[in-house]
Amino acid sequence: SQWKAISGFTNYFGGFTPRITPGGVLQPFPWKDSGRRRVIGANTPLMELRWREKRYGVYSEVLVVDKVRRTAERVKNSRMDRCGGSCRKVVYTPGRSTATAMRYTGTYQIAESEKGARLLTAVLPGRFLTLPGGVVRMERGDIGISGDVEETTLEADDQGRKTTLTMRRLEE
Repeated sequence: SQWKAISGFTNYFGGFTPRITPGGVLQPFPWKDSGRRRVIGANTPLMELRWREKRYGVYSEVLVVDKVRRTAERVKNSRMDRCGGSCRKVVYTPGRSTATAMRYTGTYQIAESEKGARLLTAVLPGRFLTLPGGVVRMERGDIGISGDVEETTLEADDQGRKTTLTMRRLEE
């Protein structure tokens, strides 16, 4: 889709996700906080906190091979090695790649395989509303979690209202 192409481009080259304003205007540049940031801190009540770390599909090693020069660079994912994971990928370069470029390719492949592998879901009581374009940030130093919330879901059932917040890119 067009959104996936633009989002992929800005994430790869700029390290940010584009935004769409409440009026429907695409903003393909880094987000500038205009005071509409909501912070979930240690005083915010939590009903539930779920942590998931997916290991399936995360590369523990990438072997980058240059067929023209007959060389190879091996890039290891030390975090997956410590966990005992084993998933190897072999990437062939078009030829005449430098060792630095080959290592970068391997590092990039590992980083891409880790996207979405860590998922934190927090459930808050009641409604936690924010306007379109607003930023929700979780700053919970008491449990060692910080990062921007990517998805918010409001639910209501016979037990009342609750808000589910999802984070994938956590800061360490």
